[in-house]
Amino acid sequence: MSSLFQSLRRHNFFLFDIYIFQFLFSYGLQLITINFLVQDKICRTRFNQSEYFCQHIHEDIFDGSEQIIKDRILASTALYNNYSNLIQAIPMFIWSLFFGSFLDRQTGATRMIFAWINILGLITTVFYLVNIFNFLIDPYMLLLAGLHTYLTGGMATFLTVTHRYVVINTDPEHRSLRFTIFQIYLLAAITFGQLLGGNLIHLVTDSNSLQLRNYDLNMWIVFALNIFSFIMILIIPIDRQKSPSSSDSNPEIERTDKDIDNESITDNDNDESIDKSNPVLNGDRKSSYSSIINTTNESIESQIESRPISERRSLCYRMNYVCRTFFDMENVRQTYRCLTKSRMNRIREQIIFLIILLVIQFLNYLGLDSMFLQFSQKVYQFDAKTFANVNAISKAIPNIGLFISSQVLVRCLKLKDGTIMAITLTAGFLNQILIGTFTNVIVYFIALIIGSMSGLSTIILKTEIAKLIPKDEVGKIFSVISTFESLAPFVGTLIFSTIFSASVTTYPTLIYHVGAAITLLCLIMALFHDLYFHH
Repeated sequence: MSSLFQSLRRHNFFLFDIYIFQFLFSYGLQLITINFLVQDKICRTRFNQSEYFCQHIHEDIFDGSEQIIKDRILASTALYNNYSNLIQAIPMFIWSLFFGSFLDRQTGATRMIFAWINILGLITTVFYLVNIFNFLIDPYMLLLAGLHTYLTGGMATFLTVTHRYVVINTDPEHRSLRFTIFQIYLLAAITFGQLLGGNLIHLVTDSNSLQLRNYDLNMWIVFALNIFSFIMILIIPIDRQKSPSSSDSNPEIERTDKDIDNESITDNDNDESIDKSNPVLNGDRKSSYSSIINTTNESIESQIESRPISERRSLCYRMNYVCRTFFDMENVRQTYRCLTKSRMNRIREQIIFLIILLVIQFLNYLGLDSMFLQFSQKVYQFDAKTFANVNAISKAIPNIGLFISSQVLVRCLKLKDGTIMAITLTAGFLNQILIGTFTNVIVYFIALIIGSMSGLSTIILKTEIAKLIPKDEVGKIFSVISTFESLAPFVGTLIFSTIFSASVTTYPTLIYHVGAAITLLCLIMALFHDLYFHH
């Protein structure tokens, strides 16, 4: 732990981590605000209900026809989420086809990508503010905010860049811990944003105001954070810097690319010395180093500098070059080949199997999480402030459990990956069974404690995948993973909101029992992977 901390401090990575935390914090603050805004707009404009009814829809004070209307409003809000998710899912998938290979070839594009996301984020925030101050605008007009994803790739782009940053800038022995830390502040930042947003939102009692709550306060905070993030990403260091001391203490750094290639040829002549379980030492090793050298020489900056000065100064030329480089079909072909090409020791089959297992877990966890607002209003009768507080606790407990379990199971007990997967998935199964069976808040918190270590399973899967691929394929593979991770809330919401809408009146906890069945399937798949591939 101390060596990882020193490495991060030496390379000044904390500033980038602070930027990521702030970015996610702003995302969480905006997310809870828009959820309440959409629900209140649907209640007022689509169902023509009174201010009192819409402001107290979470309370268990309605019966008869009013209860039916309440359930229909919650179901309509879930249906809106389906439309929003489908709109954003299409561009995320398209961007993922090009983005992974582009990032591997253009390693210096990280700053440009995040700056572009911040600019579009500012425009989207302004659009939300317009809809807040003009409250009677149809709620489905908010779906136009999904255009942001068409121009940026959304969370798929963000997660791809961040995952690649973690893998490239972290030594192999520290990757498991680094992914754990990233997972913790990924959840914590969004949770703190939602906690602040839920506590700042309060009912508006001004009879002259059409707004039911003060959504604009949260959106102004999001706007300010986006401006600060944009300035921050332009000035902070991102790329890993080699310290002078490291080159003195480690002679490996001083070796040239020619020396490395000569060593790889010598090693390949001696078949007995090759560890064929390592993908970097199988048939991909030579192409791995050559592709790194070629992509470095073909960076955006070097190609621009080779052009005439007058042409290089043209902003149109630069933008045209970036677009042509990004939307190159070769990026798609490289990503496809990265997944399908033959590898020794069934590594290709392992990668595909692990990605499938990871996707199922994403769909299950993130789909359930996206429905917690409507679920808590129906089952536990939470208002905005109570929801924000409970939601923060429900994220804090798993974060603490995740950190403790990673230290105990991985570093202290040094259990095998398959054993850790079995333990964590079993904990997640019990968590969902308890929440789905007992509609009591106390049981909910007990279930949270039991399932607090379940998040470690996704970290183990990402670490296993990172071990199986060479560094110059990290962008491609994690582009696919990040796309699925970004699409999971949308597809998962589509699945679980459909179930919730159909069962909200008679069986509102059905979604958690379905989630438990999916977790059980993941447990069976994890045991099969451990037995089939490792033995």
